[in-house]
Amino acid sequence: MLVIGILFVYVLGAFLPWNWLALVCAFIPAIFVICMIFMPESPRYYILKNETSDAAASLMKLRGVDTASSVATELATIQTSAEEASRNQLSLKDIIHPTILKPVSISLSLMFFQQLSGINAVIFYSTSIFNQSGSSMDDNLSTIVVGFVQVVATIASTLLVDRTGRKILLLISDILMGISLVMLGVYFYLKDINDPVYKNIGWLPLLSMVIFIIAFSLGYGPIPWLMVGEILPPRALGKIYINYFEFSKSSIVSFGLGIASSIATVFNWFLAFLVTQFFEDLQTSIGAAWCFWMFGIICGIGALYVTFFLPETKGKSLDEIQNFFISLSTPTLNSEHSNPGLLEDES
Repeated sequence: MLVIGILFVYVLGAFLPWNWLALVCAFIPAIFVICMIFMPESPRYYILKNETSDAAASLMKLRGVDTASSVATELATIQTSAEEASRNQLSLKDIIHPTILKPVSISLSLMFFQQLSGINAVIFYSTSIFNQSGSSMDDNLSTIVVGFVQVVATIASTLLVDRTGRKILLLISDILMGISLVMLGVYFYLKDINDPVYKNIGWLPLLSMVIFIIAFSLGYGPIPWLMVGEILPPRALGKIYINYFEFSKSSIVSFGLGIASSIATVFNWFLAFLVTQFFEDLQTSIGAAWCFWMFGIICGIGALYVTFFLPETKGKSLDEIQNFFISLSTPTLNSEHSNPGLLEDES
């Protein structure tokens, strides 16, 4: 839905001025706010407040049934989950324990390489980039093409992630993003030095950005978020649980949002803010070419990180993943658990 929303704004932006575009975009969350007025409170919220009868009433309304017995089993499951989460609360000092610190550090590293690939600079300034490139193609049309490609590539990623594995998609993503950013940088370098060659390759910015978006959507777009839920231990995921659609397995699973995952999320969007806020200033300071080359270098470093430090989680249970991190912190454990290849793809 995120990438569809981006494409939606790209299409509208081609026909509407900024003030009307903002109003249209504001209309959608306004509808959401109105709908939320009629939405019952979460049953889990009532359970955490020890208001079981209200939890049952909320669940009955959400399920469209009239009797409490119809939701008794599900309500008992929610109660058990809430009690277990309360017993396993994580304090900030627990983050430094090796069995938690290592998966947290991996989560932060993935978020770092995701945002410092320059994705938000490309998405938010795509029309501006095409305009600066002097390409013969229409700026808005090029931007819409990029948005459409992003939607298709994201859908493709959902079909590939459990077949090929996380590491290989992230590695391909880094390599292709790096190549496309270098190509884009070369185009702007030729333009900056007024080399006439750039006029004959006006198609290069669009090609580079299409490759970049495909590569990002296949790997670094969805996989870092997926792996946060896979590698962080359950108690590091906190006491607040929500249901989300795990696209790679086509099933509804329970996913915790707590201290560790909150740190990863805040870190991700802080980096997104920095890139978005200072991209134009950076362009002015060092030039567009070096901006894209810098992002390309970071993608190269990301490829090395994925190759040598990232464990593969494809086809592994949560227990197997946690045993792997425990083995890294406890060398005296059984040699089966201390094998660094435990999480490598067995297929």
